[in-house]
Amino acid sequence: MVVGFAQGLWLTGCVGRHVAQCSLNRVVGAFPLVVSRRGYGLQMGLKSSDEDHAAALEEKKQRVLTNPMPVVKLKKGKSKIFYDGNAIVLEGAIDCILGSESKIGPAAVLPLVDHNFSVIGWGVYNRSSKFRFRILHHVIYDGEFDISQQIDMVHTLTLKLTRSMQLRQMLKLPSEETDAFRLANSEGDSISGLIIDIYGNTAVVESSALWVEVHREEVERALRATLQDDVEIFWRQSKDKLVQEGMSKEELETGPNPSEARQQMVKEHRVEFEVELGAGSQKTGFFCDQRDNRARIAQLAKQKDVLDCFSYTGGFALHAAANGAKSVTAVESSKAALRIAEGNASRNRVNVDFKEADVFDFLKGAMENGQKWDIVVIDPPKYAPTQKSLERARRKYHGLNKRALSVTRSGGLLLSCSCSRAMTGSGKFEDMIASAAQDAGKRVTFLGTFGASPDHPNHPSMPETKYLTATLVAVFDT
Repeated sequence: MVVGFAQGLWLTGCVGRHVAQCSLNRVVGAFPLVVSRRGYGLQMGLKSSDEDHAAALEEKKQRVLTNPMPVVKLKKGKSKIFYDGNAIVLEGAIDCILGSESKIGPAAVLPLVDHNFSVIGWGVYNRSSKFRFRILHHVIYDGEFDISQQIDMVHTLTLKLTRSMQLRQMLKLPSEETDAFRLANSEGDSISGLIIDIYGNTAVVESSALWVEVHREEVERALRATLQDDVEIFWRQSKDKLVQEGMSKEELETGPNPSEARQQMVKEHRVEFEVELGAGSQKTGFFCDQRDNRARIAQLAKQKDVLDCFSYTGGFALHAAANGAKSVTAVESSKAALRIAEGNASRNRVNVDFKEADVFDFLKGAMENGQKWDIVVIDPPKYAPTQKSLERARRKYHGLNKRALSVTRSGGLLLSCSCSRAMTGSGKFEDMIASAAQDAGKRVTFLGTFGASPDHPNHPSMPETKYLTATLVAVFDT
């Protein structure tokens, strides 16, 4: 028997308005030919397995091409990360739209297929965003679905939010001690673009993706179905991000309005906080991601002098004071945040010396006056919002840490934080601290590096979801 190979060429394209935009996909198969000697001639034929494969591929292709709704198709070689669970498809990964793009409305729910017409999942399409397609349902994780049927957004969101709630319950959230936590952490909970924080009986939705605005009713219905009790939903629009998603300022002003600003009481490890809900607050009003790091400092604070820089509404400061710190100083530049922080201190019956000041200026003055603390916490805002800003941000982090190290007593502790993914992902945060220590005439020992509290999960295929770094170091004079 002789075995040979013949190569076939199959050209496929996309249908609809954008045929010209699609690349021709060359599917070149090597089909084994069985050559057997019988009588006076040769008999030659395709193996049945290859015929079956070709037929199955053709059937799959036709099912996609005849789908009643448009389908988003990826370029060859671009699908692996999405099979691995990555949820954000950038424009450059998309080959074309199969079907008429005129049928696609804002944040339309569409299926996604790879270059071989295999269904990856479904999600929301936004032609105005650099995040062109957000996958909300991965076939490999969430199960098969019929692409010809209308997709039930409420059902899917309810399943995902229920799964997220079950995870939080495994983490003992909420509890008698803590009723502030994150329920939905965007890509970390496989709901790209949706963030929901729970504050007591209030669910705060941070709307920063177009699809969340367009499908607001479905999000609220799924949230009520998940929590199953008297939950109040507070809607907060992240207007800068929504503009980047393609919404105009006029649409934001004339569309469904965010909720009216108000206050909400929460507790974290039995420490009570007033949370300001509304456009004037930072993020959703409270930083639940630092919960475990605040508890870590609280355990170390007894009979220590503690300095909390960038205190906001008193997070680290109040926990330290409530756990027996000898003295607590909190520095914050926002007058509005300080007002809330002072109210929180009064509410918890603890003494905190609040300073309205720029942190850099305060630390410089403390150095000049020879002031020292046993424990220093620096939790600055995001200095490196993009990779391009990393080098400038690194210099700012260096200067901040140098000052903070200088006011830390020998044998004391510094907790240095960064919420900039660019800095966290650079792998050079500890190097920056070591360099700052050398410039400050200090010696440091690294005791641990921590991230966000576990109700802020990150996805293994999306390292950018791991954004928070909190490094604890012991500080010594040289």
